[in-house]
Amino acid sequence: MNTKIKKSIPLWLVVALLIGSIAATASAITIRTALIEKIDVWGGSIQPTQFSVVTIETKIKGPNKIEVTLTLRNDDDVDHSATATIQLLDCKDNIILEDVKVTGVVHGAGCWAATYCFTQDDVVADYVKPFIIVKQVN
Repeated sequence: MNTKIKKSIPLWLVVALLIGSIAATASAITIRTALIEKIDVWGGSIQPTQFSVVTIETKIKGPNKIEVTLTLRNDDDVDHSATATIQLLDCKDNIILEDVKVTGVVHGAGCWAATYCFTQDDVVADYVKPFIIVKQVN
């Protein structure tokens, strides 16, 4: 006895497999690049602090040395302390060099000043601007 079993594949399954195959192929040949977003103090959220920048002065001391003097004021009437970071940035806002100093206790309405000394071969050639980060400790 010769019996034939008839098997068929549903049309909807063929269409689904074809669409899935096309989508997977298109996704596989698509090149995706990760975008890097830099958020500065004007574009991002910042923590409020009792310190404000009074002055920042940059002095070029030759092709390999930059000095940055920063003065902060405690705008509150009670004592606070903070960490003050200065980053030297290039034209693409990449960090060239960075230095962090601790203010210690700054009395209410008082000021704190420090000079940051950055030394690296040809640092002046890449340097465009400083970026200041003040994080209040207490």
